[in-house]
Amino acid sequence: MMKTNLLSCLLVLFVLLQACNKDDSSVGNRDISLIEVKLPFADKTIVDIDKNEVFELQPEVSQQRELPLSYEWEVDQQIVSTEKAFKYVGTNLGTYKVRLKVSNEDGANFKEFTIRVNSQYEEGLMILGEASNGDGTLSFIPKRANQFISQTPLDAVDINSFAVNNPGLSLGKKPTDIVPRLAQLFVSSEDGGISLLNTKTLELESTIKAPEYPDFKPVAMNIPNTAARSSLVLTRSGKVYSLATLEFIISNFTDADTMRFDMKTQVLGNANFTNNYFWDAKNSKMWNFWYYNSNSGNELKGQELVHFFTSNGRCVVLTKSKTTPNAYRKTVFGELITTFDRKKVDVLEVHEFNLDQMSLNKQSVTLLDDFYFKVIYANSKEIYQWFYSTNDFPKKPYITIDVPGEITCMQKDPVSKELYVGVYNKDAAGLKGSILVYNLDTGAKKASFAAIADKPVKIMFKKRS
Repeated sequence: MMKTNLLSCLLVLFVLLQACNKDDSSVGNRDISLIEVKLPFADKTIVDIDKNEVFELQPEVSQQRELPLSYEWEVDQQIVSTEKAFKYVGTNLGTYKVRLKVSNEDGANFKEFTIRVNSQYEEGLMILGEASNGDGTLSFIPKRANQFISQTPLDAVDINSFAVNNPGLSLGKKPTDIVPRLAQLFVSSEDGGISLLNTKTLELESTIKAPEYPDFKPVAMNIPNTAARSSLVLTRSGKVYSLATLEFIISNFTDADTMRFDMKTQVLGNANFTNNYFWDAKNSKMWNFWYYNSNSGNELKGQELVHFFTSNGRCVVLTKSKTTPNAYRKTVFGELITTFDRKKVDVLEVHEFNLDQMSLNKQSVTLLDDFYFKVIYANSKEIYQWFYSTNDFPKKPYITIDVPGEITCMQKDPVSKELYVGVYNKDAAGLKGSILVYNLDTGAKKASFAAIADKPVKIMFKKRS
C-alpha cells in the first residue's frame, strides 16, 4: 500500500514538473512577449541638469511580439506622464527619483534613475545692468569646473537672469550695487530700495524699503559676507543709513546723521568688527566707522580727494591741494586711521609730489588688486595700473579696449589672473553691455562676451558656496 502511494506521488510530481517546464515561456498556447527597455545611460544613474533646464528622454523599447504597450513615468512616486517620451523641467533645486514602467498584457519592465537639479548660478560673473528704461537687470557668465571665465562659450551665458526666475517682478530702477551675504544677494536701486535674492536660484525673497526716509536712495552697501547683524548704506545725498541685516530695518546712523560723504566707500570685515571708510569733502577728513569712530583730524586739511583704499592693514589716501595746482599728497594711515585707543591719528607715511599729468582722477573707474599692490583704473576706453608702493603714475594705458563704448565697471579673479571689464555702448542696437576679459598682469585680451547685458553697473565674481 505504501509503495502504491509513493508511486502515485512521484507520478503526480513528474506531471507537474513537465507542465511548469512547458509554461516557462508561454501563456496558454502562446509565447510571452518580453519587454526590453534601453535608456542612454545605466540604471540608477544620476542625471545632472541646471535649474530651468528642460530634460527630454526617449526610451528605446522592444518586445518579442507586437502587443499594445503602456507607459508610466513617476517622479518621487507621483505619476507625471503616460506618454512614451519623458520631459522634465528643472523648476526647483534638489534630487528627484524617476521610475519608468513599460507594460503589456504579459508583464512589465522597470527602469530607474535620479535627476539632480543644480543651480546654474553656482560660480561665475554676475552682471548688474541698467536697461534703457532704467530697470535693473542681471546676466550671468558661468564658470565651469576646472576652467576660467574666458573659456566659457558665449551660448552658455544666461541673459536676463532675474526676469527668467521672477516673471513679472522688478529689481527697481537705477540699480547701483550688488553684494553677497551668506545665502542671499543684496541688490540696491535708487528708486526700489534693496532686493534680497536667493543666491542659488536668484528668486526674489524680500524687498527692503524705507518710505519714512525719502532720501533713502542707496548707492553702495557696506554689507560683509558674514553673519554681522548690521551694516551701513551710503545714499545718493551722501547720507549714511544703518541696515539691520537680520530684521531688514532701515534707521538713521546717528554717529554720522549730519555728515554728508562722497559717493565712494569701502568695507572690510573681520572677526571682531567691520571697518567702514568714507570721505568727508566739506571738512577734508577720512572717516572709519568701526567699533568706535575714527577720523584723520586736521591731517588732510586743505586737500581734496582723488582716491582712497585700505589693504594689508594700511589706509592709503591720495589727495591734491585745493589751492596749489599739480600738488599731490599720498598719506598712509594705519587701518583704523587712529591708534586703537583713538588718542592720536595713526600716520605711517606722507609723500608730497608735483605732477603735470595725472591720469587717475575722482571720476576714474577703480579696482583694487591688493595681491599685486596696485590700483587698476579706467578712463573712458583706457585702463591704467598704479603700483601704489610708489608715487609714479602711468602716462600711458596698459590696455585700450578695441570695441565701441566706454568702460563702466571692472572686476577681477586673482586665482585665474583675469580682469573683467564692463563696456557700455549707448549706440548699440539691442543689448548695449559687453564684458571683455584680459590677462590681469600683461593686459593681453583673452575673450569677449558681446551684447550679453544691459549697461553694466557692477560686476560681482560669485564664488561657489
